[in-house]
Amino acid sequence: MSPLFGPVANPRLNPWEPDSAALVAAIRLWAPQVALAGTAAGLLWVDDGRALLGALAENESAFDHGDAPRFEPSYYYGGRYYDQSKELRDAVALQGALAACSWGPFQLMAANALRFGYPVGEPLYALWHVDVSLPYVVKLVREILSKQKPPTPADLADAFNSGNWRDSISPQVAKYRADFTRRFPDVVTRRGL
Repeated sequence: MSPLFGPVANPRLNPWEPDSAALVAAIRLWAPQVALAGTAAGLLWVDDGRALLGALAENESAFDHGDAPRFEPSYYYGGRYYDQSKELRDAVALQGALAACSWGPFQLMAANALRFGYPVGEPLYALWHVDVSLPYVVKLVREILSKQKPPTPADLADAFNSGNWRDSISPQVAKYRADFTRRFPDVVTRRGL
């Protein structure tokens, strides 16, 4: 149960066990919002949004098989993002290291969820559930599509991973881009999206 969203549609009694069926259902539900943003930005490669979300889930969590929270030191005390964001500092003060983690099948940073309206007082661990985190992932993707207009799937992956596809590309980001590009063309068929 989440006070913000009411009963979680898929409470996953054991969150360590993957739930690919819930992920597929959530992607199908939210993909049209991604498609609208792609169309508005003139990005035909976005198509219906399913491949974009599916490839992100594969890149970030092996499609919900590695969705445990990941601590990101740059979002914690003394980190560069921590120092830049009062909202993040408030979240860390209230929820500790959980506010410096990425969550769920899309490894959404708590800071991004907070930026898009997730209340700082709500338990951040609820973001582990795709039904809770995916609306915020979609807001982030829509922002990237509308503001940065990435011309290729690899550029979108870069922006999702590093914040901006126009900045320098580290070896880690280059691998992320390559993995996303490899997964993007057939993820809809492979995952039954």
